[in-house]
Amino acid sequence: MKAYVSRLLSRKSGGFADADFAERALLNLSRRLSQSDGLLEAWEAAVSGGVPGVPGHPSCVCIARPKDGRMTVARAGGSTSSSSSTKKVFPQIVVCQIFRWPHIVFHSDIRSTSGCANPAAVKPTPAEEAATAVSPICINPYHYEISPEAQARFSKASMKLLLGAEKPGPVAALPQQPQPQQLGWKRKNAGKGKRKAGGPAGGGPNRSVDEGFGDGEIHDFDSQVRILIILTHCRYLWG
Repeated sequence: MKAYVSRLLSRKSGGFADADFAERALLNLSRRLSQSDGLLEAWEAAVSGGVPGVPGHPSCVCIARPKDGRMTVARAGGSTSSSSSTKKVFPQIVVCQIFRWPHIVFHSDIRSTSGCANPAAVKPTPAEEAATAVSPICINPYHYEISPEAQARFSKASMKLLLGAEKPGPVAALPQQPQPQQLGWKRKNAGKGKRKAGGPAGGGPNRSVDEGFGDGEIHDFDSQVRILIILTHCRYLWG
């Protein structure tokens, strides 16, 4: 039986990470199938070569419906004698998780295909429970499809993930631009600075650097610095 389960595990979906649980669940199902002749071979063929919609697609592989529709699987290092060391799962869900869709979670995420000869709800309603209590469960993973509700949920989750990946990161703080006072310019009373000998009165092209600037010149310089700061910000945001 171990070798049989190992062959099934070789067909496991790469997205199903819990190989230990998959092995224990498949071993549980294999033991149930071994009670009837030919079912183990039919299940291996279904898992290995199942292609939905293709003529000759493997037929249903069924087990008796467990009590409340779920089977008990021992956790790693546990036994079925203690409820804390076991996990109850729907057989249809677990086979579809292992072989096809690792991301499904709810019993309503899958439904039987039109080609399944034993279609049934994974979790029947109270009204359906009496009628399906003795009906078999098909565990051919290719006799199921994702329900429209699950498809809508997965599409929404994928869109959120995509939008999250495209969301720009926080904009880095812009460096503080130097102010005119930080550049070492000395403001003095207009027209009252020192003049070089022989230079024109009132300050001309030969005036000393210490002479400073007139009010109009200071205002023009402040305006130019502000324009430079605005252009730097625009270039940062648009670049």
